[in-house]
Amino acid sequence: MKRGINLMMILLMVTPFFAFAQDPATTVDKSRNWKIANKASITITQSGFRNWADGSENSMSLGSFDNFTAYYSKNRYIFDSYINLAYGTMWQESVDEWRKTDDKIDIMANDIWKFKVDNPHWFYGVLFTLNSQFADGYKYPDNEPRQFVSTFFSPAYINLAPGVTYRIGERFSWVFSPANMQALIIANKDIANAGIYGNKVKGDASAGNDNLKGEQIKLGLGIFSEIRWAQPLTKGIDIDTKLRITNNYLDPRTKNRWNFDVNYMLLLNFAITKYLSANLRLELVYDDDVKTKAPKVAGGDPTPILQVKEILGIGFAWNISNE
Repeated sequence: MKRGINLMMILLMVTPFFAFAQDPATTVDKSRNWKIANKASITITQSGFRNWADGSENSMSLGSFDNFTAYYSKNRYIFDSYINLAYGTMWQESVDEWRKTDDKIDIMANDIWKFKVDNPHWFYGVLFTLNSQFADGYKYPDNEPRQFVSTFFSPAYINLAPGVTYRIGERFSWVFSPANMQALIIANKDIANAGIYGNKVKGDASAGNDNLKGEQIKLGLGIFSEIRWAQPLTKGIDIDTKLRITNNYLDPRTKNRWNFDVNYMLLLNFAITKYLSANLRLELVYDDDVKTKAPKVAGGDPTPILQVKEILGIGFAWNISNE
């Protein structure tokens, strides 16, 4: 049953874009100042063995990725946005269950206006970002039951950053805000009660989960800075990279108010043929509030550590653009 649900989720993510790609009449007219592009892919891997002397394991993996961008420009106004979605899952015979390998919702919209009509680089406006995931996520400690650590909007990170933007055409941008309004949302009460995302938890853990009450909305105010660079490197190879840095002036721990959280993303897309492509995604995250490293001594507290995710996929691809 879960295999069918995973496959359905992947197909629903990319099917609308595949249908859009087949009908050129649905693309947006250039005269309306819109530039729209979408790159979607599905990867499927299956390994089967029987009486194999070298020793191996039956497995299957499914993955999908979608990168949608919309850009509008007229006179002094620019609207720049993207939606990045990803979902992946894998089944292995030894554990006989599907385990999530990738899950991503990444949305950005930047509304900006030129300071001067004859200045093509400097803008002012507001940037909005939302980051979350689609499905339940677990940790699998050795010789211990799995731990429920994430689900849809648990957590979700929202930024609303009024500030300035420096742009060089459509390929490079730097956004800076000294007053970024940020929110951490943990819709699931069990995850909120675990307190693993830096939210406050009230109650005595020794008395059981029913006695705990975790903070489900955590607000903050701080610096937001993001550098983004996206452009073709050579024919058939595109790069999209961004570096985001934030902090929280309102952190109750005074010494941590100038600790910066860092999020770096690199996407390399390789077009092999019209309907076959490969992509490499690398993500580096350091969040001072997320304690993922085991304590050095017994009874100590876990500490934050650099989180790394790397995914290489080769599969069917659909690209659309009105350019």
